[in-house]
Amino acid sequence: MDFENVPKSPASEAPPEVVAAFMQYVQQNPSLFMGKQVSAKDLKPAPQHMYFRCIHCDGQVLSGMDQCPSCGKATMQTLKRGDLLQGRYIVESQLMRSGGFGNLYSVLDRADGDRPYVMKQLQHRRQVSDKDRALFEREGRLLASFDYHGIPRFQDSFSHDGALYLVLERIWGVTLGQYLKVKGPFSEDQVMALLPQMLEVLNYLHQRSPAVIHRDVKPGNFMLTEDGHLYLIDFGAATDILPRTDAVGATGLPEELTNVFTKGFSAPEVLLGMAPQPASDLYSLGTTLLFLLTGRHPYTHYDAMEGGFHTATLGVSDGLRAVIDRLTAFRVADRYRDAEEVLSDMVERGFIRPNS
Repeated sequence: MDFENVPKSPASEAPPEVVAAFMQYVQQNPSLFMGKQVSAKDLKPAPQHMYFRCIHCDGQVLSGMDQCPSCGKATMQTLKRGDLLQGRYIVESQLMRSGGFGNLYSVLDRADGDRPYVMKQLQHRRQVSDKDRALFEREGRLLASFDYHGIPRFQDSFSHDGALYLVLERIWGVTLGQYLKVKGPFSEDQVMALLPQMLEVLNYLHQRSPAVIHRDVKPGNFMLTEDGHLYLIDFGAATDILPRTDAVGATGLPEELTNVFTKGFSAPEVLLGMAPQPASDLYSLGTTLLFLLTGRHPYTHYDAMEGGFHTATLGVSDGLRAVIDRLTAFRVADRYRDAEEVLSDMVERGFIRPNS
């Protein structure tokens, strides 16, 4: 892969009008989505003004305030080059901002021979809720339990002045979304070189007990190194396969999912709060392939008349088109059961060799 001139910036999401069109179809066709319907009256903007507690004095602070009105201390923890946390992690630079939620830093670990890591931060301020903190802590526990070459290695987790931190293996590469933004759509050969790795990491997750569902498979969550190795990142939305009982929030979506799903790539049953399952990740994998092959958001391939994605003009082989059609079937029963079944189908179609 040629990484020249590829920027380190996240891929964009769907235009608002495209999202609105898709949600309208979901409301009008509830039978396609396991019988549950989103009510139009529930699709309201989230509250703009929220309060949180100052970590220093426990005073009430209005969302958006940079200083606590009670004690005057900063509500946001911004780190700079040379800062030392936990007596071992030296901040090199800030890699990315995530609005009021936190930042991503490059750090060196003194206790590990100055080995480079990335440090993910969740702030204690603004719209960061108890649910956000619970998701962040769960991400750390999940990553600590993994041992797979296609998932960044967990190093540490801790809190500092109210903010939460995860320290993870640093992956030297770019996301598939970043790569496409500069280099253009992927060819079928390029996609077929990456697809087995995508399926293998999902198979690792789905075969765990209980199964782990990533729930946010998309181009921006696959990182590619210069030697062609692929990593699945960002497990903030990941969960087990057990049914969810979360209440529906002001946006009409389950409150747990309000800040973690990605429009256009998440499976319909995930958007509607149903129990996630391996087939949910496979749907997202299919929409990811649509994006990589065309450079266009998955919703632009959606055909309301047919009730599915239009793949006839993809310009790929009939075999790959059949795989994508089954991955992106709206009805869960029409999809592959799990990643292992997809791999078996690809072996039968001659796309990959057994044990390769």
